[in-house]
Amino acid sequence: KELFIGALRIDLNANETPLFFTNMANCYRKKRTSGGMHSGWLPICANKYMERLIRIIRPKIVIVLGRSAFEALHCMEGLLVKCIDPVKSGKESYVEMIQHRYQIELDNEKIEVFPVFHPGANSQMNRTFDQQLDDWKRIANHYEKVKQNDKRTDA
Repeated sequence: KELFIGALRIDLNANETPLFFTNMANCYRKKRTSGGMHSGWLPICANKYMERLIRIIRPKIVIVLGRSAFEALHCMEGLLVKCIDPVKSGKESYVEMIQHRYQIELDNEKIEVFPVFHPGANSQMNRTFDQQLDDWKRIANHYEKVKQNDKRTDA
């Protein structure tokens, strides 16, 4: 919540911005449990649900929390997630990956994809809150453009 407020200036309690949250691994749980997730299940779940979900929802921005989820997004068979930066070695650490811009092209529409660290309980082991806030501020610029375009479309 602090990342949304601090970086994107979105008040999650205001219900004024259409947001959709889902889990990349939404196919592995049989009951309301947490934990016990294996990263190998993520590509299976991405192919089974996420690709169809993106086609239905048609988001303007996808924020992917964590490296395993981001790598699973690349495994979707029906949609291509590609790096649109001119230089990319292909062997980056996740810290380097989150500095690049990615897109999914869907029926001539471009969906921006932003990988960030998962802000869970252990997140501070990988990245301080201030570093995470800076990561999310990268998204703020694009988010502002999307809001402006939506206002012009509504007018």
